[in-house]
Amino acid sequence: MAVASPDEDTCNDVTNIDSDCGQNIKVRNKLTSGYHHGRGNTKPTKTQGAPTGKCSHGGPDDESRKMVAKCGINKETPTESLSPHFYLHEQAYLAAIAATTDFLTMNDTGILKMLGSKTFDEIFNIKTREDVSLAFVIDFSGSMKEEIAAVREQIIQHVTATIGSGNEPADYVLSLFSDPVTLNKAFVERDGYEMIKRIKNITVAGGYDCPEFASDGIARAISISRNGSTIFVFTDADAKDANRQQELTDAAITKRIIISPFITGTCARGRRAIQCKLVKDTKCYL
Repeated sequence: MAVASPDEDTCNDVTNIDSDCGQNIKVRNKLTSGYHHGRGNTKPTKTQGAPTGKCSHGGPDDESRKMVAKCGINKETPTESLSPHFYLHEQAYLAAIAATTDFLTMNDTGILKMLGSKTFDEIFNIKTREDVSLAFVIDFSGSMKEEIAAVREQIIQHVTATIGSGNEPADYVLSLFSDPVTLNKAFVERDGYEMIKRIKNITVAGGYDCPEFASDGIARAISISRNGSTIFVFTDADAKDANRQQELTDAAITKRIIISPFITGTCARGRRAIQCKLVKDTKCYL
């Protein structure tokens, strides 16, 4: 493909940088990139009100997104507030995988064939995924209505950061709890992007009363998580089945699992985070 020239405007200006970024690319059938202030490059200045300009990278830490042409074009995450072209993230992800696979292993032209496996592994510091799970236990009862969106976004950012990194887990666990206990359910996904899809689809279910069947949700996560895993618990309620605390403690110790509870709100008077005793061979972060 052709590359846009240095003096060619590549993006259209928009009115609202929070909602109008989806179709801001001006050039077609040409390659371009986005300026990102703070990363050693400065976006060319255009007069306010100009209809077009150079594209920005975009996202909350890029000040150039406020300059003509406003917005940005990055597809780094599947979250709109972080990536203006979030809707293209999976497509870009799959295209990057295909191109990288060709470069590394294609028939006789891939560098794996040219270098040999030993040199290849040394150059790329080949590592396997950690044999642990990254688990999230989420209260999705009605009382979490005001907090669930923030919880979803925080977890999506966490999962996105691990994908392809040196500490990517072997799988991801999601356990949802509410009241009645029949609403509780748990999932395991090896693909981080499949887990993100599940997280994005979480909506509140169950009553608005407290407490909830949190211990059951944690127990489900422990049972399907690998040894040495970390479980993050998000809730605004006490455990209705708190009598199972010793059972959870024993199970966590046996599998060397760390349970980290977070308070996301105040559901009722005297509300506290799910309790996790600090005992030998296990940890609890409050």
